[in-house]
Amino acid sequence: MTFTGITDSELAFAKENGTEALIDRLQPLGFFPVTDPHRRSIT
Repeated sequence: MTFTGITDSELAFAKENGTEALIDRLQPLGFFPVTDPHRRSIT
């Protein structure tokens, strides 16, 4: 099990499009599986 910090808008995106879709966006940017509490939302 992996926990990654996400923003409210990223949570909404994941609810609508699925967790894998959010991970597919976060990973290339280096935001998965690492949490950066100071980053901007990607959605």
